[in-house]
Amino acid sequence: MDMRDASEDQSLQFELYPHAFPQGVREPAVESAMTAGPLDERLQFEYLISDLSAAFLNVAPDRVEEEAAGVLGRVSRFFGADHCSLLEVLRDRKQVRIVSINVHDGGPREALSVDAASGHPWAYHRLVEQGEPVIFSTLEALPPEATVDRAAWEREDVHALLMLPLRVGGQVTHLVGLPSHHTGHEWPAIDMHRLRVLGEIFVGATMHRHAREALQRSERQLAEAQRIAHLGSWEWDIVRGDLQWSNEVYRIFGVRPHEFGGTYVAFLALVHPDDRDAVAQAVTAVLAAPGAAFSIEHRVARPDGSIRIVQARGEVTFDHDGKPVRMIGTVLDVTERKQTEEALQKAVEEIGVYREQLQAENIYLRQEMGLGVGFSHIVGASDEIEYVKFRVRQVAQTKATALLTGETGTGKGVFARALHDASSRKGKPFVHVNCAGLPPNLIESELFGREKGAFTGSTARQIGRFELADDGTIYLDEIAELPPELQAKLLKVLESGEFERLGSPRAVKVDVRVIASTNRQLEDEVKAGRFRKDLFYRLNVFPITIPPLRQRKEDIPLLANFYVHKFSKNYGKNIKRIPKEVMTAFEHYAWPGNVRELINIVERAVIVSDGPALRLAEQIATPAQLNAPQAKAAGGVEARDGASLLEIERRHILQTLQETGWRIEGPRGAAQILRMHPSTIRARMKKLGIQRPAPQASASAGPPSAPAQVSK
Repeated sequence: MDMRDASEDQSLQFELYPHAFPQGVREPAVESAMTAGPLDERLQFEYLISDLSAAFLNVAPDRVEEEAAGVLGRVSRFFGADHCSLLEVLRDRKQVRIVSINVHDGGPREALSVDAASGHPWAYHRLVEQGEPVIFSTLEALPPEATVDRAAWEREDVHALLMLPLRVGGQVTHLVGLPSHHTGHEWPAIDMHRLRVLGEIFVGATMHRHAREALQRSERQLAEAQRIAHLGSWEWDIVRGDLQWSNEVYRIFGVRPHEFGGTYVAFLALVHPDDRDAVAQAVTAVLAAPGAAFSIEHRVARPDGSIRIVQARGEVTFDHDGKPVRMIGTVLDVTERKQTEEALQKAVEEIGVYREQLQAENIYLRQEMGLGVGFSHIVGASDEIEYVKFRVRQVAQTKATALLTGETGTGKGVFARALHDASSRKGKPFVHVNCAGLPPNLIESELFGREKGAFTGSTARQIGRFELADDGTIYLDEIAELPPELQAKLLKVLESGEFERLGSPRAVKVDVRVIASTNRQLEDEVKAGRFRKDLFYRLNVFPITIPPLRQRKEDIPLLANFYVHKFSKNYGKNIKRIPKEVMTAFEHYAWPGNVRELINIVERAVIVSDGPALRLAEQIATPAQLNAPQAKAAGGVEARDGASLLEIERRHILQTLQETGWRIEGPRGAAQILRMHPSTIRARMKKLGIQRPAPQASASAGPPSAPAQVSK
């Protein structure tokens, strides 16, 4: 290797690396005439290139590195180096991976990754980041900035080195090197050129191997994805007549590759006879329509006799003359999905049968238990209550809208439920809607439902109360509280049985029996412009007035005993009787809160009673009130204790507010004790002129200038 063609090297040196010749590289020199040595050397190099190209041409991808190790041995011997190595640059980790290495005293070494940036920082920067070669014939020739590298090479027994960067796509991806354990090994420029050519052959083979491996991985992943999804792919060369299937198509059709003819006719033979004509017509139609595609569901008759259901899709490619030349498509096995759908449909049908059976059994049991009349839970035997029951029975078996009116606490909700139970809809839903208890901005969506995205915060579709009550009854309590804009929509439901969900243009049709109730005089609300006149007439088809408790005093003992027994059981009491004076107080009290107030007073009495006799928690009527002369207050109705009903109601509400510390809402608030809606209490307070007195700052302080607000 001492004789080189210097005249040939002279231009090549500076053409390749005009500024990269540190010590150890012979300067270009003009020698005498070319001898036989350089000619033989050139011929040997050409033979080496030819052998390397042939070796990597047909080698299997998994044997590239093994083959490269043997070839590197020939390269190191050609250049007279101790060994030759091919390294892969791992830029993201600033490491190099030994792709292949060969030494004279052994075979290929195990591939490993080396932290080149820390072990050889100067060389890594020069080779990878600057793309310049590293060349030295002695360690003493290295520059001062290579101190760390020099120490590493001393440990590795490397005293001379030629290492070149190799680029792919303009970036350094590999390094090829010729290290030597002997000082003074010189590297002519022709060696750099030849080593670069050999390195590029190695890199090309390695990159080819990586590409093949990536392709094989993709094919395996595609095959696995098709297997998991039960989706196969196919390609039909229409000109040649060849039909190629993926492995999943073979599995779906139940045949092996050698059993399939690979033609369109062979495919049709596997299609179920009853579906064959439809498939052939779909394929023929798409072959005659450029730009079209077909999608058809058909059955496959497998050779083992089993049947599969598939969804086939395909698209055709046409040449410039408009003739079909190629068709590609997919086959999706939908057998399990179809079986699931059939099972689900069968289950739905069975549920429908069971539902009808349960409804029939429910009706039978109700008849057997005597619940058909729907009044077993109504306590009362007075003529007034019996008349209400009679009115309920009259309208129960019709579809007419009923309007229940009466003072608060008279039990309108109880009679609404009784009306439903006495009707032919008693086995269907009974939906109770408190129009006063729903926020004004949500009442429309609560009544009629909403679509997803109908307004901000509407993240899901919601079924409204009218849809829930389909085939049943909807009870609209406190109907007078319904906002005017919703009164028109309710009128439409009553007239046509249709409405639109919030955010949907499509009409929903329902069959709903409507029962409404109010403690106001709707005629007065109509006159005041707060309630639609046409809606009032639609609701007032069959009015039923629930009498106040003071008009059916004979029911008071029944109610009192009923609830004493109920609460005694609930609270673990042993109350056996109601004293005569307590019952007299009950019978003479005006009951402005009606049955609801009686329930509250009885419950409080049961709680504070310890013995077998009921003891009231507070006095509900004084003897003076019982014997006082009757007096008629302005605008009020006289009661038996001499005070007007409005005055009695005012005193009762005022007393309750004082007991609760003027708290209306929340636990043990006035609304809970009186069993009234907070807004109803506030309305009554305003009407009756009840105001909470402001706290006085001192004993000498005068009256407050304005009433304080009632706490919630």
